[in-house]
Amino acid sequence: FIVFLDNDDRLHPHALATGLAAFEGNPRVGFVFGRAQPIDTDGQTVDWELPMQPPVADYASLLAGRHIIAPAAFMVRTTAVRSVNGFNRDLYAAEECDLWRRIARTWPVVFHAQVLFDYRIHEGNTSGDGPRMLRGALCMHDSHWPFVEASGRADWVDAFHEGRKFWIDLYGPHLVSHAMKRLRAGHASGALEALRLAVEH
Repeated sequence: FIVFLDNDDRLHPHALATGLAAFEGNPRVGFVFGRAQPIDTDGQTVDWELPMQPPVADYASLLAGRHIIAPAAFMVRTTAVRSVNGFNRDLYAAEECDLWRRIARTWPVVFHAQVLFDYRIHEGNTSGDGPRMLRGALCMHDSHWPFVEASGRADWVDAFHEGRKFWIDLYGPHLVSHAMKRLRAGHASGALEALRLAVEH
C-alpha cells in the first residue's frame, strides 16, 4: 500500500490504520480515501468549511469533481498503481488526480470520510498558482475524453462535462487577480497568460 504525502502536510496518527481498515475484506478495492483538515503556516486549524462529498465514490464521481482530494487523503494498493502503469509523466499539476481516475475505471474505490491529515495553506502552495493549475487540470481532464467517448456511457459523458466546469469554476475566478499580482511583480508574460486563460474560459 502507498500513501503520497506532500512535504508541507502532516498525517494524523491514525491515518495509516484507518486506511488499512477500509481495505479489509475486499481485495478488489483499488484505493480508499478520506478528508483533510486545513491548517495555516503555524499549524493552527483553519476554519474552512469544506463542501459535502457524496458517500459513494466511483469513476464518474471523481471525473465530475464531486470529491475534492489532496494526495495524502489516499491509500492506494500497489498492484492498482502498477495496473495502470503509474503516473502519466506527460501531465503536470494534476498527475495524482489522473492516477485516481484511471484506477477507478476498473477498480472499486472507497470513500470512508475520515479526516486523515493536515493540509497546510501558505503562499507557496502549488494550488495557489491559478493559471498553472487550470492549464494542468484541464489537460489532465481532457485526456480522459477519448475513453469516456468510446465507452458510450451517458453518465460518464455528463460527468466529464460537469468536471470540466468544476475545474474552471475552481481556478477561473482567481485568474484576473493573479494577473494583476504578476504585473505588479514585473512578470508581464505571466500576467498576459493569466488574462488569456480568463478570456478563454
